Amino acid sequence: MPRTDARRGRRSALRACSALMALSCAVPAFAGGGLVLTIEDDLDHVRYGQLVDYRVTLVNEGNADAGNISWSLVVSDGLDGDAAHWVCYGAGAGATCGGSGDGLPVEGGLLLPAGRSLTWVVSVPVRPATPDAWVDAAAVLVAPVELEAVDRDVLVLLRDGFDEAYPLDGAD
Repeated sequence: MPRTDARRGRRSALRACSALMALSCAVPAFAGGGLVLTIEDDLDHVRYGQLVDYRVTLVNEGNADAGNISWSLVVSDGLDGDAAHWVCYGAGAGATCGGSGDGLPVEGGLLLPAGRSLTWVVSVPVRPATPDAWVDAAAVLVAPVELEAVDRDVLVLLRDGFDEAYPLDGAD
């Protein structure tokens, strides 16, 4: 079976993710019919109590319009899905989505014409206390095909080092 550019790009991304192991890496998920689902927060680590903005994008790279699309966002216990808020961008000219809402998005009956995309920005707070070492957010497409894209971030206490309360050299 010949390798397409999309397959070659996906394999390269998978190899890069495998090499980084514990670091965050979002690999796009490809579906039959030309649908591509991605999730990204542009972070490799998060702190307890931090608000994380996930960008979920659904692209129709196929030649035909896609209808009756259903998807949702599922998060690990370290994220507070009940306190989430989301907004959808890109609706119009035949593309539909729910606009905005509170809690995790659960969308159904969406339409996405060929060559168009929809993007959701989902803001989810990290719980102030969780025993988990990382947090996961998964965009799950259930119709017209099953597809999942996951973003994982390592939880850290301090990532920028210790702040100095007073200068140690005595200078003001």
